[in-house]
Amino acid sequence: MSDAYRRLRDNIVAGGDTADASQDEQNRFTSISVGVVILGLLIWLGVSNPWSLVFVVGLIASVFLHEVGHFVTARRTGMKVTQFFMGMGPRIWSTHRDGVEYGV
Repeated sequence: MSDAYRRLRDNIVAGGDTADASQDEQNRFTSISVGVVILGLLIWLGVSNPWSLVFVVGLIASVFLHEVGHFVTARRTGMKVTQFFMGMGPRIWSTHRDGVEYGV
């Protein structure tokens, strides 16, 4: 069994990322790079076709509000919520508050 498969399996079973602090520091450069690339693409989209940027931002806002609905409903019905993140991929920023990790 490969190491990557074992990490993926552990993450799925744990319900989230099981990386320790040393791996988080190693992934910081990757996270910052991804953030810069996404920001650059959004700027390029805004310059090349502003209405496309409006559409993409509206789509992102609509998905975010949809996920907030899941989060609020879960919290109000007593479900244990441990993470609330916007987007997928490497963790760019996160913070803990009241037992929940919020991040991008």
